[in-house]
Amino acid sequence: MRGVPISVATPVRPAPLLGLDLAFGPLHLEVSAPESWLALFLERYEKCRIEPGSLDGGSPDFRIEIEINSADLPSHIPSALAVVRERVQFRNHVDGATLCGTSFDAEIDWPTRRASVRSPTALYAIDHLLEIILPILWSPHGLLLHAAALVDADRQGAWLASGPSGIGKSTLARLCGSRAIADELVAVDLRTDPPTVHSMPYSASRPQCAEVVGIHLLDQAPRHATRRLDQAETLRRLSREVLWPEQDARATEAVVDHLTQLVRRTPAWQLSFAPQADVWRFVSQPESAS
Repeated sequence: MRGVPISVATPVRPAPLLGLDLAFGPLHLEVSAPESWLALFLERYEKCRIEPGSLDGGSPDFRIEIEINSADLPSHIPSALAVVRERVQFRNHVDGATLCGTSFDAEIDWPTRRASVRSPTALYAIDHLLEIILPILWSPHGLLLHAAALVDADRQGAWLASGPSGIGKSTLARLCGSRAIADELVAVDLRTDPPTVHSMPYSASRPQCAEVVGIHLLDQAPRHATRRLDQAETLRRLSREVLWPEQDARATEAVVDHLTQLVRRTPAWQLSFAPQADVWRFVSQPESAS
């Protein structure tokens, strides 16, 4: 690729592949990779590890095979974390797609629900693949949303608290303590009535699902306040927080429909809050808290 420094990679002998079953919310993935790579992977994703056959349906929704093509990162990639920030080219082709970064490449085969990733020992290259496949795999059922999920025992459900990066999703989840089952990404299932939220295995999440009782669009403020939102404003603001399956037109159409249903079926408020411990009353009682 033009402009990419050339480095001499340390060759790697093919290693035996070991299998690992993972639950990304309601989605079941199987990852096959050398043992050394899986050990690194589990440092981040241990909480989504499951026993084979423990989910309904038995067989995985998707299978991923990892091939280590170098023991070293290329010289232009300063750290494993930098891999997740590198520019990636995506190309659709018949029955599949190709992802190409400066340090890795991946092939997706949709008919067989399989993908292969060739990368250095750095594990972050798989994140690029997950960003592509997870929203497409979930699109028949619902959508993936950048949001915290906060369980409300009194209402027997959970509140979604959504907004752009840095707005305070993780802060709100921390303030709500054990009520928080996710602080970054959730899967919303529109096949149920009311919709159901599943935690995804990122950051401070823990495996759980609950019925959605309401939506909060977050804003930072010197004091707590709530404001009821109409459907038009909710749809406009919440659409910015969807993890869209941009590479698949049919999946995108489905997610547009799911988002519209979610907004029509779920009351929403703007929650302006300060990082104070008494915020839960405003989360759980937005109708009367102001």
